Amino acid sequence: SLSNSCQPTTSLSSGASSSGNIKVQGNGFSDQVVVLSGTASSTEKDYRNRNNTLSKQIVFSNSPDLALSTKLDSSLWSNNQGTASVTVTVTNRSTINAASNVTVDIQLPAETTLDNANALGCLNTSPVQCPLGNIAVKSKKDLTLSLSTGNPQDAQLSTKLSASNDNFPTGPTSADITLHYKQQSTGGGGGGGGGSIGWLLPGLILLRLRWKASR
Repeated sequence: SLSNSCQPTTSLSSGASSSGNIKVQGNGFSDQVVVLSGTASSTEKDYRNRNNTLSKQIVFSNSPDLALSTKLDSSLWSNNQGTASVTVTVTNRSTINAASNVTVDIQLPAETTLDNANALGCLNTSPVQCPLGNIAVKSKKDLTLSLSTGNPQDAQLSTKLSASNDNFPTGPTSADITLHYKQQSTGGGGGGGGGSIGWLLPGLILLRLRWKASR
């Protein structure tokens, strides 16, 4: 519900603006998402009315608003070994509630190892649990995974987040990413020899013609 109503402006000159405050109150539930929409109008014809309406999402909650995303930074298959780097980002989109004891669960593909698990403070469980600690409002934390495998086949890495003080609104709190190991290029240097043979053949033909002429 609105605790106050909007007061109309009697007139507004060209290039001028008018602003005011609106207080929105929830209906008492612990977690709510409401959308507040406002439309400006006048008694005169407005020929550019596409920007007359504004919508704002408002969250009523004591929990953080967490979101998770993943990105494949690099991948390579070389000398019968696959390596990959994946960045997991957890963002707290809440403007008032910090996130406590955030953890990212990582389901590794078969025959895949998290090489920097100890450096990240991850627990050797299934799935692997990597603590991120607390995340302040309107901030984020990155988790860079260094992976290795002896299997060149494409594989799926799954991640999911959690926090001790919950999460609202929910999502996206999990993400899957495909690990595709690119074959290392062997280079094309060996093909350069063909050029010398190509130049050598006309020379041999020319020598043969001269030898015939001398006879």
